[in-house]
Amino acid sequence: MNHSDSTRLIVSVVKNDSVSIFRRDIYIEPGKSVSLHFSDGKLTFGGDLGLINSYLQDSDQITKVIRKQHSENFEKFISLSEQDADLYLTRVTKPYNELNVKIQQDSHLSTYHKELLLHSNYLFATSERKNFNFYRQLRNISKAEKRWTREGTKENFYSPDYFSNFSVNPYFLKINPITYSHYIGLDFNVQLTAPIDHHISLTDKNWDSKYEVIKEAILAKTDITQYHEFILAMHNCTYLATEYNFEKADAIVNSFKSAYPTSDYLTDLEYLLSEISVTKAGQLPPQVAVNDIEGKEFTLADLKGKLVYLDFWATWCGPCIEELKYSKKLSKKYADNPDIVFMYISKDGDVEKWKRYLAKHPDLKGMHGIDKQSQNSLSSGFRVDGIPHYALIEKDGKIINSYADRPSVLLNNDVLDKLLK
Repeated sequence: MNHSDSTRLIVSVVKNDSVSIFRRDIYIEPGKSVSLHFSDGKLTFGGDLGLINSYLQDSDQITKVIRKQHSENFEKFISLSEQDADLYLTRVTKPYNELNVKIQQDSHLSTYHKELLLHSNYLFATSERKNFNFYRQLRNISKAEKRWTREGTKENFYSPDYFSNFSVNPYFLKINPITYSHYIGLDFNVQLTAPIDHHISLTDKNWDSKYEVIKEAILAKTDITQYHEFILAMHNCTYLATEYNFEKADAIVNSFKSAYPTSDYLTDLEYLLSEISVTKAGQLPPQVAVNDIEGKEFTLADLKGKLVYLDFWATWCGPCIEELKYSKKLSKKYADNPDIVFMYISKDGDVEKWKRYLAKHPDLKGMHGIDKQSQNSLSSGFRVDGIPHYALIEKDGKIINSYADRPSVLLNNDVLDKLLK
C-alpha cells in the first residue's frame, strides 16, 4: 500500500456485509509500504511502516481501556473533586507514559517516527483529559453558566474564553487528524457553542440564528484564518450528525457552499445531508431486525398502531444508566396506556451481561432487544453516533423525531400526552 501524501486513513473489514472483523486507522507516507495481516482475531502490520502502525495500535488499545473505565465508572469519577479528578486522570493515562518509554528505547524507529508517536500519545492523553473534563463541566454546568452570564458580551460572542483559549495545532492536525479533530470539537463546544446556547436560552432568541452567530465567531478569530474553512466544516459535520430537521440542515449546507463553492469538505457535508433525508420526519424507519431476550427477531413494523419510544443504550454507558432512572418513571407513568410502547435497544457486545442487567432490573418495563454489532444495525439506520439516543415513531409507523427528548426531559413536558391524544 503506497500513498502520495502523509496521512492516516481508516480501514474497515466486514464479513458478509454485517459482521465487523476490525476497523483500524492506518498511518501512511509517500512511497512507503504497509501491510495488514489478520489471523486468529489479531491484526499485525508489516512493511516499511509496520512498526509505527503497531505502536499506534497499542495507543488505540490504551485509549479504549481508558474510555471503558470512564464509562463504567461514570457516576463515581464525574463527581470527584478537581484535585481527585486530576489524580485519577494521571493514574489512568499512565500507560501512555510507559508506552512512550518503550518508543524512546526502540532503536528500530526513526527519530521522526519517535517524535510523531510521542506527540500522538500526548494528544491521546490530552484528548482523554479534555473528554473527561467536558463531562465534568456538564455535571457542574450551573457554575460555568453563571460566569458566561456575567462575562459574556456581544463582542466576545457571549463566550468569554473563546478568543483567548481556543486554538489549532497544525502539527497535531497532521499526525492524527481523527483524534485531533475530536479534541478540537470538544474544545470548540466548551469554548464557544455551549456559551452561545446558554445565551440563546436566556434571551429566547431564535435558535435558527445560532449557526450564523457561530459562523461569525469563527471568521472573527483572525489567528486561525487558514483554518476557518476546516473549523466551519467540522462544526457543520458535527451539527449535521445530530440534526434531524432536513430543512435546517439543507440551509446550513447551502450557506457553506456559497462561502466555499470548491471546498473539499462539500462531499462529506452533502453525504450527511442525504443521510438526514432518510430519517427525517414522515419517513418510514429502518426495518432492521433485532433479537429479544429469548433470541427471537422483531422489527418496528411489528408495532404499527402503537406510539414507540426508542431508547438506544448499553450497560457500559454511564449516561445511559443515569437516564434509565427516568425511563422507569416514564414507563410507569404510562403503564395503563396500551397505545405506547417503550423499546430499549442495547448496543452491548456481551449478550449475557445485557441479560444479567435486565434480570437485576425487572422494573425497566417495555420491549427489550439487542442490536447487531455491525454496520447493518438498527442504530446505524437511525444514524446513532453516540448513546444514549432516543427516537419517536408514530402510530402509522412513520418517524416523528429521530432525535427525541431524553426521558428526564419528557417527564417534565407534555410531548407524549399530545401524541397519544
